[in-house]
Amino acid sequence: MRRRMKGDANTEELAAMLSRVHASNPMPVDELLNPPEEIVLKEHPTDEDFCRVDTNSENTTRSELSSVDATG
Repeated sequence: MRRRMKGDANTEELAAMLSRVHASNPMPVDELLNPPEEIVLKEHPTDEDFCRVDTNSENTTRSELSSVDATG
């Protein structure tokens, strides 16, 4: 979701400062701060995305801890 910054005091101040540069082809401040190529829309994460457990690495860690306890 793209957040629009129009009307924001900081954005307006930045736009005023950049206008003093007198660039031949100025970029809008919104585009400068939020480049279109960086805007990626993704699906909302599910509970499974947050709670995913890598059971193989968990079992490996338990095995390693057990062998350390046994030896020492």
